[in-house]
Amino acid sequence: RVMIVGVSPNQWQAIVKVTDCANSVAELAFELGLNFDKEGDRFAAREKLRSLFEPWFAARSSKQVHVALEAAGVCWGPYQTVKQLVKNDAECSTDNPLFSSINQPDIGCLLTPSQPLNFTGLESTEPKPAPRLGQHTDEILSELLEMSSGEIAALHDAKIVAAASS
Repeated sequence: RVMIVGVSPNQWQAIVKVTDCANSVAELAFELGLNFDKEGDRFAAREKLRSLFEPWFAARSSKQVHVALEAAGVCWGPYQTVKQLVKNDAECSTDNPLFSSINQPDIGCLLTPSQPLNFTGLESTEPKPAPRLGQHTDEILSELLEMSSGEIAALHDAKIVAAASS
C-alpha cells in the first residue's frame, strides 16, 4: 500500500498521467461539476478519485508501482503507521539532518526534530531537552513576577511552589 499526494498542480498532473486516467478524471469532474485543477475540489471528490486510481494500483506489483510513481515524479511514500515510520524509515532518524537524538531526563534517548528552516545571519539552535517540572520556578517568580528572594522562599516553605526534583 502507498500514499500519494496531489496537492500542487504538478503533483496532481503526475498522478493522472502515471495512472493513465485523464479521460476518466475529466468525465468525473464534469459529472460532479467540479474543477480538479483546484485542490479543494479534488479533496471533495477524493473517494471517487481513489476508485478511479485503484485499478491501476491493483494491476501492478508493489515494486512496479514504486518504480512508476518515482519515474513520474509523483509525491508518494509507503503507507505506514507512525510506529513503523519511526522504527523503519531512515527519513525519520538521525540519518536525516532534520533529526537529532537528545537525552530527555526521566525518559532517556529521544528522537527530536530541529528547526526545518535556516536563515542567513541567524544562528541555528540545536534541540534541547524539555524543561523539567519546576526547573524554572524561581527564575519566573523572580524575573517575570519581580518577587524577592524572601517572597519566593515563603512560597516554597508553604509548599505553594516547588523546584525541579533532582
